[in-house]
Amino acid sequence: MSEDEKPRVPRKFQAKRVHGKSSTADATIEWTGDTINCGHGRFSTVVLISLEQPEQGLFAYKHVKATQLCRPKGKGSSTEPLPQKEGELPAEIEILSKIQHNHCLRLLYYQLTTDIGNPYNMILDMLPHEVGRHLKDNRKGFNLLDTKVLSWQMFNALAYLASMNIAHLDIKPANLIFDENTMLLKLADFGNARIISNEADYMPYQVARPYRAPELMFDVWSGGCVMAEIATGQTLFTSAKTKEMAAVVVNVLGYPTDEDVKAMKVGRPRVRKGKNLGLQKHMPSIPKEMLPVLEKILVYNIKKRITAHRLLSDPFFAELKLLPKRSNGHRIPDFGYDIHEQATQFDEHTRTAESKSEYDPPARSEYHIMSTPIKDKSEAPRSEAPKNEGKTMRADLKPRSRCAHKPKTAREVNGNHTQPKTLPKTTSKCEHP
Repeated sequence: MSEDEKPRVPRKFQAKRVHGKSSTADATIEWTGDTINCGHGRFSTVVLISLEQPEQGLFAYKHVKATQLCRPKGKGSSTEPLPQKEGELPAEIEILSKIQHNHCLRLLYYQLTTDIGNPYNMILDMLPHEVGRHLKDNRKGFNLLDTKVLSWQMFNALAYLASMNIAHLDIKPANLIFDENTMLLKLADFGNARIISNEADYMPYQVARPYRAPELMFDVWSGGCVMAEIATGQTLFTSAKTKEMAAVVVNVLGYPTDEDVKAMKVGRPRVRKGKNLGLQKHMPSIPKEMLPVLEKILVYNIKKRITAHRLLSDPFFAELKLLPKRSNGHRIPDFGYDIHEQATQFDEHTRTAESKSEYDPPARSEYHIMSTPIKDKSEAPRSEAPKNEGKTMRADLKPRSRCAHKPKTAREVNGNHTQPKTLPKTTSKCEHP
């Protein structure tokens, strides 16, 4: 990063508090020393600063040059930022303001500006290392135990985001920061993150090509690709062009079925059916113990793909509950590896993989700051209403409304007073209790 690319951070400025320690909503930020280069991209630059007020410590200062959600400009050009509506917070700030989780980056303060492009500044917590940089510098992956510890925390963060109906949309090693001593990991860079809605328009280029899922519902798919890379130090799927990436994936996983294509809501890939090599032949360095869980993740059909919630109690991570020792002789920290077991067991009995999508969230409270989970309301036994005796009914009990799928009677349809006759049954299944 050149000196010209560095953000000019005032020694003292006003900012809005989000999760910081300031006692007031408007905080006065003061820092000392020099800025330390941390990283930069097309839309943002990050440096480290040493805060003095309203709290002390080393924090990340992120300057976002323009709104990051983009759209195509047109033929012969790339992208342009979407305009931000007046009075709305940038999506990154809005989402980070909602998030409180040990494995997601914490937004302390933010500062809006009125300059062209709506740039803004944020002060965030930080960890000393980046998974992507560590892999590049060491030219090899982590050992299997460390891979499990880091990957479990990543999927914990994704499960929490899914419970909040938030998609990160940019899961890759460069966006995972960690402490090599404590092995604490946090998911960073929410510049592409969006709250899931029917109206949302998610551009495919928001996600780095090697971690992009075929149907663009990809946080768990991306997480699987990243987990393989953490273990091997090699990118699982690589291609110079987007069109070629489909051929690479099909060559490894096989050609999607008609059911898969329908579930992905995409067109049938215009590539040859491929060799269906399988993951082990494609990348022999993947630990054999990891192959079964990867095969649950890298599934075309999102209705059959394992969710982040279920991954937390997958047998691949079972070893972590015993808190084994790392190669340095110290036991791994307890990040709460067993807090999801009960909820997951209940989930296995009440739902099938075919009926649950990647963004079908579990109870939100299970993922907040890794506290003791509150059971899903659906776990509580239903209280049975007292049976009606004669024609009397308790005043506080309303009659159960008719399900939309339950066949109506002729009397209800025609409004006459003849003896009711049940109409033909509909073919749709009713899930009304």
